[in-house]
Amino acid sequence: MREIKFRAWYANQEMHYGIAPIDNKYYIFFETQKRNAHDLQINRAISIMQYTGLKDKNGKDIYEGDIVKHATDEGVYKVIFEDGGFYVKNLFEYDFQTINEYPLEVIGNIYENPELLEEESE
Repeated sequence: MREIKFRAWYANQEMHYGIAPIDNKYYIFFETQKRNAHDLQINRAISIMQYTGLKDKNGKDIYEGDIVKHATDEGVYKVIFEDGGFYVKNLFEYDFQTINEYPLEVIGNIYENPELLEEESE
């Protein structure tokens, strides 16, 4: 069974990891900062992204919304969740492949590094 983890992108331009339910509400736990779990409520998040259960070639967790590079063809892909599964979407040809078939490297995400998507589509 894969580990269930989430991250959230907030309007203040910060990514936070570790969403968990407390008293029928969802809160962010911080991986790197020691704050009270009640500091940020999930309903203030702009976007919630789920962990795919997979790691990239360097051992980094791969989340929905990540931008990854294919290890052999140097293609840049966006990680998406669609039709009940995680996929990588080729940003140029719009080709779908299952995410676990490739040696991938996380190079950014759609919120903190949108320029990676713009470069590929030019």
